[in-house]
Parts: sequence; structure tokens; C-alpha cells
Amino acid sequence: KWESSPDSSGLLKTTASNKLRYLMLGWSEERWRYSRLDREDEDRLTDHHQSDGFFPLWQHKFYDSPVKDEQTESFEVLGALYDSLHERRVKEDVSNDYLRRRVLWRLYHYEKLNGDVSVDIFPGITVDTYKNGYHKSSFLWRVFRYEKDPDDGSRKLDLLFIPLLRVGGK
Repeated sequence: KWESSPDSSGLLKTTASNKLRYLMLGWSEERWRYSRLDREDEDRLTDHHQSDGFFPLWQHKFYDSPVKDEQTESFEVLGALYDSLHERRVKEDVSNDYLRRRVLWRLYHYEKLNGDVSVDIFPGITVDTYKNGYHKSSFLWRVFRYEKDPDDGSRKLDLLFIPLLRVGGK
């Protein structure tokens, strides 16, 4: 299905969409939006949406906007059993690449933002790794904790809440 309509800024917005539903539980939908200035001959893709799934088993959504330089994709399996979110944005030499994966909401939680990674595993395991070389691993906060910071050259080790090692630092 194609629809066209001019807006107040002189852009001609054209939308193409395709929808499919089956058994009232499943769906597949796709939409493309194009814009064209009155003086241009070519349409330019403004954004693209895609969504499909089968309730309650899975759901997938995808959004891409070349004009805004952003892209988002999400995926879910059985609601909170597993979900994933990936966002990418590039604006004026500032990039944002975010990835999140979760199992049973917080049983396993993985996040990555521009190369910095954080992993949480229930009941209290945390591992953080950054692009600059920083690393921290811990179990139940300070029952066990190891931390290495390359900015000031420090290393720390705690066991049973007792600081065993403190090296470097400013």
C-alpha cells in the first residue's frame, strides 16, 4: 500500500507499507518512508520499520533511519526469558553503539557501550571491562574483588572484605 502527502516544509512524504496477520497471534509488518523536495527528482529513504512476531513466543522489531543515522533492533523470546536490544547512532563524529542482552531480566545481563562491557550474573558476579584497559571482577561486592586501573597504574585485591593488595595509584 502506497500513500503520498505533502507536509508544511515542502517535502513530499511517501509511505509504503505491508501488513500481514495470521491467527490473530502472529504478525509481520514493514513500512518504508521516503521524502522528496519539490525541486528534486529522486526519493530519499527517510526511515524503515519492520516488526514481526508470534505472541507469546517471540517478537522482533527493526528501525533504520539513514537521515538521522540511527538504527535500533530488538528481539524477545517468551517475554522476559531472553531479550536483546542493539542501538547504533552516529551524529557529528560522536558514535553511540549500545548492545544489551538479558536472560530472565537480570539472571544474566550483558551491556556493551562503545566497547565498554559490563556483565552481571545473579547472584552477585560482576565483570566490567573498558576500552582503556580498566578491569574489575567481583563476587558479592567485596567477598572477592580484583580491580586494575591503567590510568593510575593501580591494582586492588580484596578477599572476604579484607584488602589484600593495594599497588600503585596516585
